[in-house]
Amino acid sequence: MNNDSTNERKNKLLNPIVDQETFAVSKNYVLDKKQIDKRFYFQSLVDTASLMGLIEDEMLDHFQVSLIALLGFKVDQFTQGKSSSVRMEIAEMLMKSNLFTISHYLKSLDSPDDALHIIKTTPLKEVYELGLNCINESIKKAKKLHKIILSTLYHTPNETYNETVVEGIKGFFKLYDPSFEAHSIHITADYPTIKPIENLDGIEFILAFLQSIYHENKFCNSFNTGDTHLYLKGLHAHYDLLIINLFEPLLTGAIACHILGLEVNKLLLNPFQIERLYTELHTLSKQALYHKFKESTIALLDQLRFDHASSKRYIIGVLPVIVSRVYLALKMDTLEQVIYIKAAPTKDKELLYHAAPKMNDELFRIVLEELSECRYSSDRVALILKEVKSLEDLEDFVEEASLSKSEIKAILSKLPLIEIAVLIERHPLTVQISVTDRTTQELLLSQCLEEHKNKLSVSMQHALKRLSYHLSK
Repeated sequence: MNNDSTNERKNKLLNPIVDQETFAVSKNYVLDKKQIDKRFYFQSLVDTASLMGLIEDEMLDHFQVSLIALLGFKVDQFTQGKSSSVRMEIAEMLMKSNLFTISHYLKSLDSPDDALHIIKTTPLKEVYELGLNCINESIKKAKKLHKIILSTLYHTPNETYNETVVEGIKGFFKLYDPSFEAHSIHITADYPTIKPIENLDGIEFILAFLQSIYHENKFCNSFNTGDTHLYLKGLHAHYDLLIINLFEPLLTGAIACHILGLEVNKLLLNPFQIERLYTELHTLSKQALYHKFKESTIALLDQLRFDHASSKRYIIGVLPVIVSRVYLALKMDTLEQVIYIKAAPTKDKELLYHAAPKMNDELFRIVLEELSECRYSSDRVALILKEVKSLEDLEDFVEEASLSKSEIKAILSKLPLIEIAVLIERHPLTVQISVTDRTTQELLLSQCLEEHKNKLSVSMQHALKRLSYHLSK
């Protein structure tokens, strides 16, 4: 048989992902788990074994025939026996689901050698059925874990956390179909764990996500929710609207408190203490910083009487993420961007937006006259930022002082996100509002707001969207 055609057939069937030049063959032909792609396990296992000469061409032909037969079987199930053909995208979906299911079972075995033995001695349809049983067991495990998480939920106003951990996961279980779409996740899982979950699909992704949330919740629940809320408000006044991992800043803050000899569970830091921390840490190498953080983490977990062994391992395992960010912040002299100053508690319920009083007519005319005398745009912008206290006055000055596009954009860049949201609510750039109903300056303000919004980071755009949603209520 021609070797070129054989290799071409292998590529077409299995989408090989192993680089032959970098592949290291063991003397004993023992398959290395690290060399098998965990996302496409079956395909990668076959590729790797083939490169090592552990699978003959006849076996590759057998796998091809078996996969096509299995696809035909699933098509029959999918159409309930009404048709032997489906659209190409449906066939691709079913094939991906079949390969995921086979891989799910193979990954449950002790080693790639065991997995190779199974696929060489067991019909692939039987391996598929074993995989389907494994998936059903994984679903049960994930549902049980989710139930535990819901019973010990970390109470936070962060909307992305609540929407993903509570409603999103419930949505997954309602939509997940292991028979035909075992590889699908269906939900976006917007809330990020401290370490991104990569190279996993279907129930494997959900189970890994829930395991991370379980461990992170264990730690977050070691603190008073009032203290964590105020600490996270030091990150951003409206952190409840941001897409952020909540565990990371809390662990980072607790480590900082321990290093400084402060009460770990209070998360109470001030600018002077952050400066002290910088002085103590900025000369350390990254490796020395890691050892110091690890030592502090172990000690602070003992202080918190944190006795969850598996969660301790998880926390120690994610320390490199925190160390990398703190190390970079030390080098850039931006430690205050990763370790925060706890916000002061407020007695009254905080309002989302409270409009400042407008300036009186006489003061408005004085400022307007001063603006007309300014020679440079930068002076006009500085004057407005100094004198204008309300959005209503700003809107009036945009109109009466005929502010330019560059001046408006410079002013917008200095406004807090909530005021941007209010302005967008008042001046939307939409076709529903007739151009003839607005002045040239009003249209210019709308355009500047739209451009300002589009230049924000993804997380800030999400926060802006949330603010706009609440303002419309």
